[in-house]
Amino acid sequence: MLNGIIVDGNEYDMVASVKRTAKITQSDASGMMLDKHYHNDIIATYFEYDVDLAVPTGKEYEYTVLYNILTSPVSEHDFILPYNQGWLKLKARVEQVKDEYYKDEIRTDGQDPVRVWRKTRFTIVATEPSR
Repeated sequence: MLNGIIVDGNEYDMVASVKRTAKITQSDASGMMLDKHYHNDIIATYFEYDVDLAVPTGKEYEYTVLYNILTSPVSEHDFILPYNQGWLKLKARVEQVKDEYYKDEIRTDGQDPVRVWRKTRFTIVATEPSR
């Protein structure tokens, strides 16, 4: 069972919060008519998601992989995100990725420290309509 998100076919179990916005897009034919009635010519609904991540201890390298995918210079990614009581699959572009360096965690096995990032948030905007 999915507890996080899927990006380009890879599951990441580290979502803390998801905020979505449905943008109902109108055509250029929309507007005020002579009889003062507003004609609303709807084209489609596009979704935007703001995703906050909580990276669990031990998943720092998985987060590094996800960060590199989200910041790669490509036109869009395939996402599966929470939607109502199920999941929404959409193609979307990443608009921004923010995070904050927290600390280097010293490892007990003598390996190099693990860099810990927090307050990660990214915003995606659908490139195709969902409805």
